[in-house]
Amino acid sequence: NDGAERVWPISERPVPFPGMFEGTPPLFAFNPLEVSAGSWLTWVEGSGAELDIMDPLEYGSTAFHEALDEVIQVARSLTAEQLNIAEKWHLDAGSITPVGKWNRYALEVIEEQQLDSLASLRLLALLNVAMADATIACWQVKYHWWTLRPVTAAQQRGDVDFKPALATPQHPSYVSGHATASGAAAQTLGALLPVRLESFDAMAEEAAMSRLYGGIHYRHDNDQGLRLGRLVGSRVLEASGITLLQGVVDTN
Repeated sequence: NDGAERVWPISERPVPFPGMFEGTPPLFAFNPLEVSAGSWLTWVEGSGAELDIMDPLEYGSTAFHEALDEVIQVARSLTAEQLNIAEKWHLDAGSITPVGKWNRYALEVIEEQQLDSLASLRLLALLNVAMADATIACWQVKYHWWTLRPVTAAQQRGDVDFKPALATPQHPSYVSGHATASGAAAQTLGALLPVRLESFDAMAEEAAMSRLYGGIHYRHDNDQGLRLGRLVGSRVLEASGITLLQGVVDTN
């Protein structure tokens, strides 16, 4: 009953407007992915529309063109290290990132910290509730704005030689799903295991930046996605009765 089986009717597609998302090769699809996901039932009450994030950059504005210029410049001067980060956080065999990667990392941390079964269970439960709700919030934002991706904006502006390092996903640009899920993951894990807070935050920042390195998101998408994810993570922690930096061992 969470709404995930709802089929999105084409009649709900908005009337085209300047700056609207369009599918691009090689993954072109007229209808983008999971348009209804923002309406799915969350584990914790709340939604992306209720959380405090900025509007996307206005299409055609100076700030928008500067953001697009940055994506193109990064692509043209991409280093081997940056490409490795982009590919590291991209789609992986067996589990779609970033949620799968965060779960794998959480299992490593559980073993490293020698957490008992109850602490491990609570950590994994809160982590995945936070990432699930953050993804729903992200998709609500995505299909509120329907923002076009950098590759489309570059083509419309005449920068036809721009080629992202990664294939552009078939859903709107604002906000980044990787950044949002990673922000929620880092917020949750950092509260449960404060000794690793800095490393969790660094991972989330890297996951967000990987989408800029891949040429598929503007920096603004990533920054606001991280902010949204952290807000959702804080809401999940609050609902569970866990205060920031309390630590997983002290929960009951």
